[in-house]
Amino acid sequence: MDAIHALSCVDKRYLQHLEVLIISLFENKTCPNAVIYHILYDNDLNDADKKPFTDIEKKYHATVVFHDVGRLSQKYEHVVRYGHVSRAGLYRISIPEIFSSDITKVLYLDCDIVINGDIFDLWNTDISNYAVAAVEDAVSFSRHQALMMPEKSLYFNSGVLLINLEKWALLNATDKILKFMIDFPERRAYNDQDGLNAFLHDSWLRLPPKYNQQSALYYLPCKRLVYSGKEYAEAIRHPVIIHYIGVIKDTKPWHYIDIHPLKKYYYKYLKLTSCHTYTVRPKNVKEVVIKIYLWLFRYKMKTGIVFGKILKLSGGKN
Repeated sequence: MDAIHALSCVDKRYLQHLEVLIISLFENKTCPNAVIYHILYDNDLNDADKKPFTDIEKKYHATVVFHDVGRLSQKYEHVVRYGHVSRAGLYRISIPEIFSSDITKVLYLDCDIVINGDIFDLWNTDISNYAVAAVEDAVSFSRHQALMMPEKSLYFNSGVLLINLEKWALLNATDKILKFMIDFPERRAYNDQDGLNAFLHDSWLRLPPKYNQQSALYYLPCKRLVYSGKEYAEAIRHPVIIHYIGVIKDTKPWHYIDIHPLKKYYYKYLKLTSCHTYTVRPKNVKEVVIKIYLWLFRYKMKTGIVFGKILKLSGGKN
């Protein structure tokens, strides 16, 4: 029976969250296939950093493989990055360079993810005619011209990618995506996600949103999302992969101001990690105020009720 090859890119900042991700995968695994988890890093991890993952191997009779890809750093020196994305986060573009030819498919996962079901069906998706399978980004896309994409092309979220390594290599995707990112930094808003979409717009298979449940589902009404009512309902009720995409800065589950309804799952699996004593508290009054604002914002967006009406109902001033 073929092994499932899963993979993430990490630096020291995200080790705790990667532990949560990997443990959640094994805790929810019911299929008989072995899972080999590959971790790509950039010269910055020591033996102490790797030890918790050795413990995971022992506990779940699993295989965790570290790949030092620092040798690839020169390729990314001239890539302009936006936001919190580190250079290590860009290495997924070079994933096919890491594996031998006998591995033809890998499942890439961002580190801000929790697995909430078995990934066997996802893994068995037929992508023989595509470079990747992914979930469409939850919010309607309109930057086709900027990314030089055909007008009716769909745009995927790159946090979960089922990658066909053979097709990727055939398209010379790594070099062409990198070239786009280096040549057109002003056209990109979302780092390598834009580069991936610009080149792979006609070579990806659309997956149901339950395989990459994005935070927008809890902030926007269904009619403002790109999914059908049935897809939306399935993603809300039975998400297989929960992707904690922050709505503003510092809104991941390990931040105090985050109000994600499924934040509890992150802490459920955190208790099984080497970081089980981690707790989060407000740093100041400002964070408490921002958290209240986010609750109001979410309520407004989901119901269409404006803040003025909320304040009027509560007796506050407009």
